[in-house]
Amino acid sequence: QQQTTDAPAYHNPLIQPLTDELAKDPDNPQLLYQRGMALIQVEVPELAKKDLIHALQKDSSNGQYLYALSQVDLQTGDNTAAIKILEKLVNLSHHAPGIQLALAKAYLQNNQPGPAAQNIQSLLKADSTYPGALLTLTRIQLIKKDTASAVNILHRSLQLREDDYPASLLLAECLAAQHNPKAIDIDRRTFDMDTSDVTPLLHIGVFYEQQKQSEKAKSIYRECLL
Repeated sequence: QQQTTDAPAYHNPLIQPLTDELAKDPDNPQLLYQRGMALIQVEVPELAKKDLIHALQKDSSNGQYLYALSQVDLQTGDNTAAIKILEKLVNLSHHAPGIQLALAKAYLQNNQPGPAAQNIQSLLKADSTYPGALLTLTRIQLIKKDTASAVNILHRSLQLREDDYPASLLLAECLAAQHNPKAIDIDRRTFDMDTSDVTPLLHIGVFYEQQKQSEKAKSIYRECLL
C-alpha cells in the first residue's frame, strides 16, 4: 500500500523523519505505528488512524497497535469501535488489568455503566488496589446517582493512598453535593497536595456561596489570586 504524503501533518518536524523512512519502506508496521503515535501527539487523529490500520494489516494481532487504535477511536468519538477492539484485547491479554480498566472507561464514555461496572469488579477481584480502578468505580456509581456508595469508595481509595489527588478532589465534590461541610477540609487537604492548582479553593468558594456566606467566599477567591 503506497503511502500518500500530501497532507501537511506528514511534514511536521516531528513527523517528517518517519515519513521519509516510510517512503523507503511503506509497509513497515513498526514505522507506521510510530508515525501514528506521533500524529496523535500533533492532534491529527484521522491520519493516525490510517497509519494504525495499515500497521494492523501487516501485524493483525499486535496488542500495542490494537490498543493505540482503540484510543484513537475513543478520541474521535467512535466508542463502539474502541470497545470492540478492547474486548478483543482483554481476551488476547488474558484479562490484563490495564486493558480491563481501559475497557471499563470506554464503556463509561459510551454511557454503559453496567458493563463498565462488571469489568471493574472483575479487575478489583484480581487486584483490589490497581491504580485508577476505584476512581473509575466511583464515576460509575455517580452515573447511577449513588453518591453514598461513591463517597465510601473514595474513602477506601484514600486509605490506600492518601495523596491520591483525583480521588481527594472528587470526594470533596461529592460531599459538597450533599451540603456536607467536611468538603471544605477535604478541599483544603487537596489544595495542599498541589498548591499550583486552585481548583479546590474555587470549590470552597462556591460551597460558601451556596451556604450564603459571601464574605468567606470572597476571602477564598482573593486567596486564589495570590
